[in-house]
Amino acid sequence: MDRLSKIILPLILIFAFAIRIFGIEKSPPSLNWDEATLGYNAYSLLKTGKDEFGKKSPLNLRSFDDYKGAIYSYTVIPFIKLVGLNATAIRFPSVISGTIIVFLAYLFTLMFFKNYRIALLAAFLIAIEPWSLHFSRAAFEANLAVMLFLTGIYLVVKFKSFLFGGVTLILSALTYHAEKVLVFPVAILAYILNPTSLIRLSTTSIFAHYQSPVELIKAVLFRYFSYFSPINLFVRGTPEPSQHIPNFGMFHPIEFLFLVIGVYFFIKNIKDHKVLAALILISPIPGVLTWNWFYPARVLPLFFFLSSIIAYGLSKILNKFTIVPILILLASSILNLFTSLYFYLPYQERGNWQYGMKEMVGEITKYQNGYEQVVIETKTAQPYIFLLLYSGYDPGKYQEFSKDIPSPRKSFDFDKYVFRDIYWDKDKDLTNILFIGPVSSLPVTPLSEVKDFEGNILYKVVGTE
Repeated sequence: MDRLSKIILPLILIFAFAIRIFGIEKSPPSLNWDEATLGYNAYSLLKTGKDEFGKKSPLNLRSFDDYKGAIYSYTVIPFIKLVGLNATAIRFPSVISGTIIVFLAYLFTLMFFKNYRIALLAAFLIAIEPWSLHFSRAAFEANLAVMLFLTGIYLVVKFKSFLFGGVTLILSALTYHAEKVLVFPVAILAYILNPTSLIRLSTTSIFAHYQSPVELIKAVLFRYFSYFSPINLFVRGTPEPSQHIPNFGMFHPIEFLFLVIGVYFFIKNIKDHKVLAALILISPIPGVLTWNWFYPARVLPLFFFLSSIIAYGLSKILNKFTIVPILILLASSILNLFTSLYFYLPYQERGNWQYGMKEMVGEITKYQNGYEQVVIETKTAQPYIFLLLYSGYDPGKYQEFSKDIPSPRKSFDFDKYVFRDIYWDKDKDLTNILFIGPVSSLPVTPLSEVKDFEGNILYKVVGTE
């Protein structure tokens, strides 16, 4: 590492960590159901050594019958011990992963281009790019997985460390499903780098059962190239509500210029960059295998490698004459990004982050004593997990209810909590019941209300005698 890197790189890493951790409880405005289940399962593992369904030391979490990787929940455990069961603890592993990814950007770019200046530019760009910042501020398994995946690739490509690199790649595959898809192509790349280190593998195409090859090819190509679309990358972003910052694509718009320049010189010197080219070409594969036409969480490695090309392009035009206008444009874009992240996201996207569930559980906890049953009506999917998380419900006690729940799950009820629609004309005659639901379902004066940022009533709390 040269002298300049020893000074600037730590500053970039400190800056990257700071903008990822600042206001993490407020933006995103609340935990979504995936974050909630990762957090509660971490709490359950801490207290009992089992997940919410009573499975001991699991590698996968049944969760909502989607069987998430359990690795992220294990990383949350020490932070729950340090700061309690809250959003900061649940999101902190992603913050750390995102900061490490910035450091990996420096290492990868230095390895690919043998230039400290380009490596520093890559680290700085990833520190402030919308995709990296957003995925580092919520409990995305994908963010932890891509950090492990990139670490594994670096160990394999840079040091030919197939043992440690392989273990890290396996951990990434256990963390998030998308990395399972990438491990095989990376194994092929490793074989090319060192044919004696791996045994050839045979595999059967997962597309063999499709009856219409033409339609299959069209669908695959459409999805594949959607991940290279400038509109998707720099302007529109994704329709997935939890995977973007409002008004931004995956990258800053100005970076499109740097990418075009970088691609030109990259192709011109392609003989020196075959490994990077291969990594870029295989990175969209997990996204191709989903029904979603543009699903960023599955292709984070692609954005990472494109950032190296963007830094390469920026280095080609950065001089004493261009640095001022480039800095002004970047500063303007960063200011807009922070405005969207810290102001627009908590308000504009609050519905997509299940805002109000924490406040609702707080009201339930306040009034539930003395009532025989609590009836909850909410349009939020998987409502039970928020009640478990925010009430700190005893995991051992919950496992007594959950151990016999069939798959797929047909009811969220447990203990004295019932999740169903409220029919007030009939339900008002029930005795000793605490009801929590929307205004339309409870047309009476409530014990209390849960409101959003604008004062709109989200839930009413009503009790019967």
